[in-house]
Amino acid sequence: MALVRQILDAGIDLETASLEKVRRSFDRLMQLFGGLDVDTQPVELPGVDSTPLQAEWVGDPSASSTVLYLHGGGYVIGSPRSHRALASRLATAAEARVLLLDYRLAPEHPLPAASDDAFTAYRWLLDQGDGPLAVAGDSAGGALTLLLGTRVVAADLPRPKALAVFSPWADFEAHTPSLLTANDPLLDRDDLLRMAGEALAGQSPRDPALTPLYADLTDLPPVLIQVGGDDGLLDDSYDLAARLAAAGVDATVDTWPYMIHVWHLFAGRLDEGARALRQAGVWLKNHLEN
Repeated sequence: MALVRQILDAGIDLETASLEKVRRSFDRLMQLFGGLDVDTQPVELPGVDSTPLQAEWVGDPSASSTVLYLHGGGYVIGSPRSHRALASRLATAAEARVLLLDYRLAPEHPLPAASDDAFTAYRWLLDQGDGPLAVAGDSAGGALTLLLGTRVVAADLPRPKALAVFSPWADFEAHTPSLLTANDPLLDRDDLLRMAGEALAGQSPRDPALTPLYADLTDLPPVLIQVGGDDGLLDDSYDLAARLAAAGVDATVDTWPYMIHVWHLFAGRLDEGARALRQAGVWLKNHLEN
């Protein structure tokens, strides 16, 4: 963890660097941590407004079940390149193919663009009829995972077997006490508020269509939340867990002491990251098979 912190401390300043530089640098930084040697294949999906959606298959192409993965990055950065290593480990542990979606990013495409893309990808997977389906995501992608679940329920579509979220970001207003007290090199309150402003583009931070913290979570499938003890968004996870429990959802919160925001990304050098992904993968596999 000390090595991971040193690498992150040498990262890009979100406030002064250009957005394109931040995106390229984040992708390159995450690739330093390495993944497993699995099959990858680009795929193009029908998108919104006739614009194709880009995605990537990760894992054994003959797998009988699928996990739709929604990457994190504050709705502003992140891509299949930044999360390919994470997806490779999750696919291996879950014994499933992972569809790693390259959804549209803000500020070019504010919310609900990312949510619309996730819903479009989910419906496309249902149309493929390739077996059991689950959804997973980290940080902003974790919030998108839960929002996707609510949209599927509202549309009366077949529900995913399970939802797994890592360090979900749920509070656009950054009220979370842990954000001010945690020793987390990945999170800065000012950066979060800046990304929230770009993602929302003037919309309400409490719009239930844009954040699961205020959404109707009734009838969601089982949810696994993994969060680090030193995660700046630790309280976001606990708040979501309380909302899920109040909605009658089978939700499990797994807190990892000393771990930072989405430590899963560093599994190539951090054993706890690899173990967390193995455990999440096995949890998904069990639900996909039942």
